[in-house]
Amino acid sequence: MLPPALVAERPALLMVQCWLAELRSQWAVMRKCADQAERLLQRSGGHAGVTPVQTVQGEIAAARSYYLVTNTSLAQQQAAAEQALALLPADHVQGRGFALINLARIYRWQGRLAETELLLENVLAERGLHPDALTLRLLNALTLHYVYTMALDRAEQTGQIYLALAQESGLKLSQGFAHSVLGCVACLRNQVEQAERHFNANAGDLQAVRAAVLLVQVYFYILLVGRRKTERSHAIDAALDRLAQLARQYGSTEMLRTVEALRVHLALQQGDNRHCRRLPAL
Repeated sequence: MLPPALVAERPALLMVQCWLAELRSQWAVMRKCADQAERLLQRSGGHAGVTPVQTVQGEIAAARSYYLVTNTSLAQQQAAAEQALALLPADHVQGRGFALINLARIYRWQGRLAETELLLENVLAERGLHPDALTLRLLNALTLHYVYTMALDRAEQTGQIYLALAQESGLKLSQGFAHSVLGCVACLRNQVEQAERHFNANAGDLQAVRAAVLLVQVYFYILLVGRRKTERSHAIDAALDRLAQLARQYGSTEMLRTVEALRVHLALQQGDNRHCRRLPAL
C-alpha cells in the first residue's frame, strides 16, 4: 500500500485507486478519485508523471461514462465513453472494458438494441475468445443483452461460452456471474433442474452467491421495468424463491432484503398494490 499523501498528489495513482474501487463497486470513491485526478492535471499544466497524460484523461472519461459515478445526461455519458475509447491504449483492459460496457448500456437505454448487439459482438470478434478479464466482462454484457431482448437460445449459447472461459480463467467471481445468468435463462424457460444446477454451483461460495443476487437484481429490474413481461411471473417467482433460500442459508439480511424488494416490484408490475407496505428500506 502506497502512502495516501503520495497517492493524493499523483493523477495516475489516483486512477489506479479508482479502478480498485470499481472492482468493489465503490462508486463514490471512483467519482472522488476521477475528480481529484482531473484537478491535479489542470493544476500541473497537463503533466501526469511517467504515465502519458492521454491515458489518465482516458481513464477519467471512462469512469465518468457510468451513471452511478457521475450525475450527467445520457448524451454526456456517451461522449465520455467514446472519448475514453479514443484515448486509452489497447492494453488498458479495465478502462476500455468499463467504457465499452457503458456504451452498450447507453445504446440500450436509447432503444438502439441492434447497435448494442453489434457493438458487443464486433468487439468480441475482433478480440477473439480468451479467458481474460475483458473478454469475460464483454461476454457477461452480451449474454445479459440477449436476455433483455428475450433471445434465450443465443443467451444460453453465449452464457455457456462465458462459463467455460470463466472456469478456464480461474476467476471465481466470473464463474459465479456466468452460473447466475445461465440460471436466469433456465428460469425463464421453466427449466427447473438446470436452474437449480446453476444456482447450486454458487451455493458453496458466499461471494458467488452475492454476485448471483447482484446480477439477478440488475437483470430483473431490466426485465420488469424495460419489458414488463408479466406472463413470465411464475418463472421469476421461482428464481426469487431460490435466491431467498440461498440468502437464508448464508444468513444474509442484505440479500433477503434485495430479494424481497424484487418480489414487491414484481407484484407492483402486475398491478398488485397490497404488497407496497412490505417494501424494505434499501
